[in-house]
Amino acid sequence: PVFSIITPTFNRRHTLQAVYDGLLNQTFMDFEWIIVDDGSTDGTSELVAQWNPGFPIIYYYKDNNGKPSAVNCGLACSKGNYLVILDSDDVPVPEAVAVFVEELKKTPDDVCSVGALTMSTSGKIIGSELSVPTIDMTMLDAHSRYGMIGDKWLAFKSDIARKFLFPSYGSEKFIAEGLIFNRMSRLGYKTRFINVPLLIHEHGPDGLTRNHLKLKTDNPIGFIAYHSENISEQDTKISRYYLKSAANIYAILLLSSKKPFITAWLMLLTLPLGLIKGLIDISKFKKNC
Repeated sequence: PVFSIITPTFNRRHTLQAVYDGLLNQTFMDFEWIIVDDGSTDGTSELVAQWNPGFPIIYYYKDNNGKPSAVNCGLACSKGNYLVILDSDDVPVPEAVAVFVEELKKTPDDVCSVGALTMSTSGKIIGSELSVPTIDMTMLDAHSRYGMIGDKWLAFKSDIARKFLFPSYGSEKFIAEGLIFNRMSRLGYKTRFINVPLLIHEHGPDGLTRNHLKLKTDNPIGFIAYHSENISEQDTKISRYYLKSAANIYAILLLSSKKPFITAWLMLLTLPLGLIKGLIDISKFKKNC
């Protein structure tokens, strides 16, 4: 197939039918749908077995280990030249795959993905729109320099996407997708942002977005890795993006601590020591250079 659609899912039988119907309505049908079932117990496999579409469905069941692990599995068995991660509660508009394929074919080698707008069921655009029809830039620049906000749906060149698997942090089951997108950016890969909504997306009560604080509490190492990498890549000036990442690290430490008040006091007490140690290390580094 030209295109691979990867859907990680966990106990989402009640939303998967809408995803399936959305794929049946695509204007470009040369794709495979890879469903990675991350340990569902709600009869997801029985629902998938009932379907008989005109495109191949690859159903893969695994023990529950979180969305990043499921995405890695989907990437490993995908065969398309291009791919997209389609969440189990999102619905693509009929021309979505066609637009992605057309745009990806036109991109230069340093563009690894195409990012489209998302919208609610009422048609309201989620996040910021572009002031131009298309623009190529890294995800880091899009968020830190140009202030892009809101969800963007990304389709990738498969040979590049497979080089950037989610890391594993012990028993943690969630890692921010931005960790991967920013690592791509640091190697010079850009995203072509298009001012076209291709995905209908709502934040359900059992979705990841609605449970963001719990995700941070349960998966502190992955979130701290994401924010610390953002800080290390910033310019010497203190930007809003830099400060936001620093604040998030402190918040995650407090959220995940069993004794948050003691942790808060320790952070305040050690902050001056950390600044002094950092200045000393910078001075030594400059002398060695």
